[in-house]
Amino acid sequence: MLLVAVLCDSAISFVKKLIIIETAGGLLAAGFAAFLSVVSDGSTLGGLADLSHDPLFQKKAFILGGVVAAPLIALSWAIANQLKSD
Repeated sequence: MLLVAVLCDSAISFVKKLIIIETAGGLLAAGFAAFLSVVSDGSTLGGLADLSHDPLFQKKAFILGGVVAAPLIALSWAIANQLKSD
């Protein structure tokens, strides 16, 4: 029974941390996209601004950030907190 309680607590902790990471990552991505839309084409970031307007790049960045990186970060954060609390 104790194992089930620990698993449920860990799952809840993981989901909370995943929501935090996804929200923070989305806000950072939106801020960076807004910054790139303001950047002029003549600056050194002009090529990055052109790249960020590419739909294929946006899709790959979303998949990498939202499906791969965020769960790994949230899982490592949840495991670290679980090990620290024991």
